Amino acid sequence: MSAHQESQNPKLIHVMDELEAGEVAVELDDKAPQEVMAWAIDHFGDELGLCSSFQAEGCVLIDMAHKIDLQMDFGTAIELRAIQMAGLAFLFVPIQTVSYGGVPPQKFNQVSGIMNLSRNMGGDIGIAFVTTLITRRSQVHQVYLSAHTTPYDPAYVSKVDVMTRAFEHAGAASIDAARQATAAVYRQLVVQATQLAYLDALLALGVATAVMVPLVWLASRPAPQGAPMGH
Repeated sequence: MSAHQESQNPKLIHVMDELEAGEVAVELDDKAPQEVMAWAIDHFGDELGLCSSFQAEGCVLIDMAHKIDLQMDFGTAIELRAIQMAGLAFLFVPIQTVSYGGVPPQKFNQVSGIMNLSRNMGGDIGIAFVTTLITRRSQVHQVYLSAHTTPYDPAYVSKVDVMTRAFEHAGAASIDAARQATAAVYRQLVVQATQLAYLDALLALGVATAVMVPLVWLASRPAPQGAPMGH
């Protein structure tokens, strides 16, 4: 394409300044990921680009941008659910084999009752453990993150300044804008601390699962049983 043709069809690229970016940050501060994606598509359309560090949040956004939308067909939803549940077979089959191995058939009902009781108790204990772990780790991460929310941290000062000006531009008084900006930063800190706590919980559960995998090979192999007698 020649320079003349390019001048006739200019391609405008909208670049946000610091104030506008601060206003957008305030507007989308407490929005869900789906709402953030909807806002980006509405404002940028086909020119929208998504970059990621390929960490947990970035991978979720990429998957959402690629698959999940209001026009998602039923097959895609089934595919995502199937991938999520694919590992259950590798969990329940060893549990059933270990539980019923070496047990006479006439005692299967007792084994089933004990398994149901253990499953219910394990669910209650597991929920209590994970909830407690997330709460405690969230507080720990808040302490670590809050160490950076001081007047001596340039990134924190710049963030609060940008958000303060955004609130002032929205009509708030200077004092109220500063308070609202600090509150907004604190909300972001709590969200990030909670996300880190969930990652800690997932890591703990993953390690516990990996430790229990060798137990499958330590269990005794169930003796083969003959075919039932015909009548």
